[in-house]
Amino acid sequence: MYRIVFILLDVIVVAIFTVPLGLIFQHFFTERVKKRKMIFILFSLYLIAVFSAVGIPDIRSLVFDPSINVIPIIDIVNSPISYIRNELLNILLFVPLGVFLPVMWSRDLFTVKRTVMFGLGLSFVIEVSQLFTFRLTDIDDIITNVLGTVLGYYLLLCCEKHCNTKLDIVDGKISAGLELFVLFSYTILIMFFVKPYIR
Repeated sequence: MYRIVFILLDVIVVAIFTVPLGLIFQHFFTERVKKRKMIFILFSLYLIAVFSAVGIPDIRSLVFDPSINVIPIIDIVNSPISYIRNELLNILLFVPLGVFLPVMWSRDLFTVKRTVMFGLGLSFVIEVSQLFTFRLTDIDDIITNVLGTVLGYYLLLCCEKHCNTKLDIVDGKISAGLELFVLFSYTILIMFFVKPYIR
């Protein structure tokens, strides 16, 4: 419960900065479609929650303290229930990513392969960043995050099939790569430089 409150506080604090930036960015550089703006902001809030949950470093807590596990499933021996719970949470954490990407930028652009590669890349960046915290950089987290991304993508397909509708929205005026780069950049910079001084 405490962890959820901690994440919600991070989302509120960081959103004070990211939501206005996202709205300004959407207004000038992407299609002026209300549904798209709403999805973009929700995706931004989701990223804040992910970065808070995984504990990316900030300017005040930055310390090189590598703790690495490269052997899959080895931690299940120590505490099976805790291990399974943690891995299920990692899967759930990345399910929305597999939904947001094809909805926001279309399934033509974010095919299952590209969505999975994006999930893998994001998970890898998160795990590398944890070398600069007191958290464990773990191969299991990468595996489960990718599984969550795949699950999210196929849940979207299943939902579209059963609802007989396509859920992707209008593409922006700029490339998805640039739009994602801008979104990730200002979210990470605010979490790294600003959040530690106002929470």
